[in-house]
Amino acid sequence: MKKVLSESFIPVVVVLGALFSFILYADIKTSVEENQVVVVKIPSSPEVVNASQSASAEDEAEIEVSSERSDNPLYKEAGDLVRAGQWSKAEEVYQRLLKEAPSSQLYNDIGVMYFRQKKYSKAESNFTKALAIEPVYVLAYLNRGRVKARQFHHQQAIKDYDALIAVMPFHFDAHYFKAMSEFELKHYQRAADLFKKSSEMSGGENKSRALYRLALTQVALKQVPQAMKSLNAAIRIRPSYLDARITLVSLLAANKETASQAEEEIAKILRLAANDATVYSRVGGLYSDLGLLKKAMESYKAALQIAPEHHLAHYNLGILYLKQKKWPLARAEFEITKRIAPNDSRNYFNLGRAAFGEEDYVGALDYYRKALELEDGQYPKAIFNMAITYRAMNDYKQAIKHYQKAVEMQPDYFDAWNNLGIAYLKLDNNEEAIKALTEALKIDPENASAWYVLGRAYSRLEDKPKAIDAYENAVKFDPLHLKAKLNLAINLVRQEDFPRAVSLYQSIVENDPTYARAWMNMGVAQINLKKYEDAAESLKTFLELESGSARGYLYLARAQVGLKDYEHALETIEQGLGVDVANSSLRLELGRVYKRMGELDKAREEFDKGLRISPNNEELKRERATL
Repeated sequence: MKKVLSESFIPVVVVLGALFSFILYADIKTSVEENQVVVVKIPSSPEVVNASQSASAEDEAEIEVSSERSDNPLYKEAGDLVRAGQWSKAEEVYQRLLKEAPSSQLYNDIGVMYFRQKKYSKAESNFTKALAIEPVYVLAYLNRGRVKARQFHHQQAIKDYDALIAVMPFHFDAHYFKAMSEFELKHYQRAADLFKKSSEMSGGENKSRALYRLALTQVALKQVPQAMKSLNAAIRIRPSYLDARITLVSLLAANKETASQAEEEIAKILRLAANDATVYSRVGGLYSDLGLLKKAMESYKAALQIAPEHHLAHYNLGILYLKQKKWPLARAEFEITKRIAPNDSRNYFNLGRAAFGEEDYVGALDYYRKALELEDGQYPKAIFNMAITYRAMNDYKQAIKHYQKAVEMQPDYFDAWNNLGIAYLKLDNNEEAIKALTEALKIDPENASAWYVLGRAYSRLEDKPKAIDAYENAVKFDPLHLKAKLNLAINLVRQEDFPRAVSLYQSIVENDPTYARAWMNMGVAQINLKKYEDAAESLKTFLELESGSARGYLYLARAQVGLKDYEHALETIEQGLGVDVANSSLRLELGRVYKRMGELDKAREEFDKGLRISPNNEELKRERATL
């Protein structure tokens, strides 16, 4: 174990990505040439259910009805039916109560019933009714805030939490869930302050939960030592707190100096419940986050030996197969989890991803629709993946429609905005592409990929200054973004800033000596600087990489002409004509070389050949007229 962990050192930023990997991200394959369009690849796998995700499940535990606060036994009867999931019977009882005496508490409990069914619009409507009736059942503020947060309306949720805090200043849940919304809005310092405050308002499990969330927020703030202190405090209060222990291992494993402690912590976790399938499943999730896929597989299989129908083990095993692009195996695991938990939307979501991997796009869409249905339409990731699926089917109008739905539902959804811009770019709607990409960059202003695509959109509109600015930002935030460097250099050449362009091309080929287009473009820029010897070397390198390029031979010949090496220029042009005998540009260049050499008959012959190929070529006409 020690050796495995020490050889698997990963930076804290990677751990951070694992801890907060709730949103499905799409990899963007950028273009090689400036006039190509970026395309969306199959989205990368979200992480397994790990520390942060299972903590979220705990934090988002079902809200409760308030039957204990009423003397009417029908409230208790309805509450019991809600807890048993007998929705129709519960609704019948609530309808009887509504006829007897509508109250704030009653509408709150009806809201809870709809919340548990994930019918968020109806839930919110009933919580609002509860808050409109005197005397007000003030906890309806908390419940309405939570349903708004479920719908990604975190600013509105915060207003409801604040309303409850104004009435009950030391209410733990109001502070805690307000912190959760601040975290989702990436207001990490505000979230940290609120988690700390909520941890001071309660003890026991609530305190440990708040400390755990404080630790995750401190990681987001890059305050790793403080995060480890908070995690240890949570574990002292609740030694069996699996989420906190697994997150602690993730942070320990991120540092070579503490990797051995990570080994010790995993041993402690397994000692806590050696025959607990959930523990093995969670440890497997930890290994998966650390990239130790073999050990993850072993842990999941150990979990299934203990409990063959263990939902989490099958689920995480399915995610692992998705990572490995073993689509049929992944699909089989999610079919099992679907049978075990038929109303878990994540099963259908991941079945959709497995079907997508198998290029069963119609099946993928059906699975995503079912996931969406189970979440009462509030599943931005499913909508986003539907958009990606439509994109794979070349149905850009439907893709755009679904990207738009995703950002309407979750306005801070960077990938949806970014891919919306890409889709518009594919349809040559550059103005709308710019609007979408601008929104994406408001969310993540240091995202090199988005700056790159924005540069493409401005290039198409021939707005060179803005294109250059976008490409410069792409390079600033990702110095190894070679395609952004290439396109920046192309635009600098258009602005006749040849020295900067050459410098960029040199940087590109230093990082990737096989980048043929950079070699050719550098040679062209060097010709413009009259650095003919350097240009000839660049173009020869290009032709070693792409010997079938007539343009490469044309530009090499021009560099050789600049060196007055006419004999080699003639040989180069003949090689080019061997690639493309009907290339009028090569005939023009060949005629010019003969003209420089004083062989006017041969020059005239080549110009005539060129005009037979391209009768309207003005340069050929002018050259022919001089003879």
